[in-house]
Amino acid sequence: MNADAPTILSTFCWCPTPAPSRLHTYHAPPDGETRFDRDGAYRRELHRCAACGHVRSAGHRPDDDLYAGDYVHATYGTLADVRAAFDRIMALPPERSDNRRRVARIRAVVSRCGPPGPLRLLDVGSGLGVFPVAMRDAGWRCIALDPDPIACAHLRARGLDVIEDRFGPDTRGAGDCDVITFNKVLEHVDDPLAMLRAAATCVRPGGIVYVEVPDVAAADDEARFGREEFFIEHLHVFSPASLDALARAAGFDVLDADALREPSGKYTCFAFLRPEAPA
Repeated sequence: MNADAPTILSTFCWCPTPAPSRLHTYHAPPDGETRFDRDGAYRRELHRCAACGHVRSAGHRPDDDLYAGDYVHATYGTLADVRAAFDRIMALPPERSDNRRRVARIRAVVSRCGPPGPLRLLDVGSGLGVFPVAMRDAGWRCIALDPDPIACAHLRARGLDVIEDRFGPDTRGAGDCDVITFNKVLEHVDDPLAMLRAAATCVRPGGIVYVEVPDVAAADDEARFGREEFFIEHLHVFSPASLDALARAAGFDVLDADALREPSGKYTCFAFLRPEAPA
């Protein structure tokens, strides 16, 4: 690690030869970033691994308990605002909906590589719940997991089974699932490796874990550091290479992976994973 690399992060990325260095420094929030109520002057750095392209954010950041109470409120507002945002996104035509394309992508790969139905899906970090509701409408049994009480109240009102908790190997009610989905979740946590390893203990034999994260390579090429992929709540911004390295470090085989630009304009990389068979 060179002299410019962050020293507070014990594991920067998961490639065999990480080589992080400072990429960019923010002295003020970029336009469009959610203003979380945090003390202190705003100063935040991005560091990138020269080997795999993975980016990590260090410095000014949201508190660890953000997702248990502040994130949904700061991002969307009250429960009524959450419901209005849900209705607006659900009403998008399929060609403009990130979620409808996600549903089609997951159904196609699971039908080809996954266990036979009917299928039980656990969506981790469900937020507004557009994706699990759409999957339920497609005939799946869906469980939404989120630590935020506003989000959970909204999800229950939409008729979903809900777990109000953080995800981990001991999360009550999270086991015995055919498919576990992390849609724009792993970038928000300090230790994505631990979360992904926990998923390997919850998914049923033959099941699939789907991961979708912001893609640093395409976002950096287009507009450098003003895009939402680099906003403060994203502790990690992945590359296809770093997502692949994370999946393999967590003990998964990669069934399918790709990168795309979503209808919303977000740059995304995704992977379909299956726990490695015991030796």
